[in-house]
Amino acid sequence: MKGKAGGALFMLLFSLPFAGVGLGAAYVLGQNVSDMFRAQDWVVVKAKVQSAELVSSRGSKGGTTYRAEGTYEYALGGQNYTGTRLGLDRMGGSDNIGDWHETMATYLKDAKAADKPITVYVNPDKPAEAVVDRDLRWAWVLFVGVFAVMFGGAGLGIFIAGLYAANAPARQKKAKDLRAGARGGAGVKSDGAGGTIGLWIFALIWNLISFPVAMIAVPELIEKGEYWGLFVLLFPIIGSFILWGAIQSTYLVLRRGSATLTVDPPRPAAGASFHGVMRFSRSVPAGERYNVELVCLKRGASSSSDGTRQLDVWSKTIEAQAVRGADGASKLSFRHQAPGNQPPTTPDDETGERYKWRIEIERIEPKGLPFGFEVEIAPRPHGALDSFAEPESLHSGSPASPANVLNPAMEAELAKLFGAQKYATMPKAQRELMARLTPQQREWSAKIHTWFPRIMKVVIALVILQFVVGGVVAIVGMINS
Repeated sequence: MKGKAGGALFMLLFSLPFAGVGLGAAYVLGQNVSDMFRAQDWVVVKAKVQSAELVSSRGSKGGTTYRAEGTYEYALGGQNYTGTRLGLDRMGGSDNIGDWHETMATYLKDAKAADKPITVYVNPDKPAEAVVDRDLRWAWVLFVGVFAVMFGGAGLGIFIAGLYAANAPARQKKAKDLRAGARGGAGVKSDGAGGTIGLWIFALIWNLISFPVAMIAVPELIEKGEYWGLFVLLFPIIGSFILWGAIQSTYLVLRRGSATLTVDPPRPAAGASFHGVMRFSRSVPAGERYNVELVCLKRGASSSSDGTRQLDVWSKTIEAQAVRGADGASKLSFRHQAPGNQPPTTPDDETGERYKWRIEIERIEPKGLPFGFEVEIAPRPHGALDSFAEPESLHSGSPASPANVLNPAMEAELAKLFGAQKYATMPKAQRELMARLTPQQREWSAKIHTWFPRIMKVVIALVILQFVVGGVVAIVGMINS
């Protein structure tokens, strides 16, 4: 436990530099945006250029950065002032993002050589504060934004991982309490929503980095004729699909609902069969088939503080059908068995290699997100033999036949829900499946059929818009150059 606590503390401390860079970039970016809005109300004043220079610096890797420097004098309210601030960036650092520094230095040098005044914007409340260019440098904004998202996201991710590792004892206690609740008849609730949350985080970080990078890189690549570099557009396209996957996964989780599993005996032993019942939180069609997989996972110590790598060491899948109980609730009944030659569930307080058992229940057709449950398998009693019990009858009664459910009244209802034209083109097997659904599920399915093509069109439109925007930016860049 001390090792895990130390590893968690290390991850939390390790995240601070990344988070610091991300927050620093975000602060500088926010400062520039704030100054841009403030400067819109500043007064216009003529100024005389006193000095102008373009300072270049060559880095160790061969890259050259530039910094425009200059001083100018102006008067406001009978007072004379000297300004050195050229752009919104208060730090006045050097970079090679676009040609802003070269353009600004040339502008100041030409004004000084011709002895012409330049226009500056002065804060009337603080006349000593002035700026030559009060517009945002969008290429610079995108570049700094990528730093803010990339380093901030990395810092946040490492920080969350550290908190997750530090919270490992609490999670183990919660899992133990849930298993105790299952033994008391309360059942174990399904998990699985964490994968969807992780997919959303990954999609947001990927797109917040890939889209700005593409918008910065594409115009310069086209301007230089380096068309091979346009492969960078693949990353926003991939990001669009990842985002669509997150949306689809969220929909499936919301549509699927949750479930509760109870097993009898509450703590089955290795080598003995046990009976399980999964109760759905939402109604499902009677007779709908599911794969029920019992799997043993081996977890070994790794470099991660919470951290473990998992390996399937044994699994077995059987098939079961959903039924409707007397109370109208949907449930799934099955019988499974953990073989006697497999290890039992490892106690939470043990370290090193650990074993855990899970039951994964997934609809066969059409496939959906599986329901996942952690179960506790007790050690095999000394001298006991495997029961090798065959699965019991998995459903009582038989599902309604298509001939009974797909009657004229049902056909009329489905045609009204889906539209006569769409329903006429629907395959017979799909009609029969819709007829077995509950009224609420039929309404949801009709909404899906209506909105799914529209959502796909929006996703495709966004991808096309990305190319259009990139092309327009490239054309504008070539015209300006």
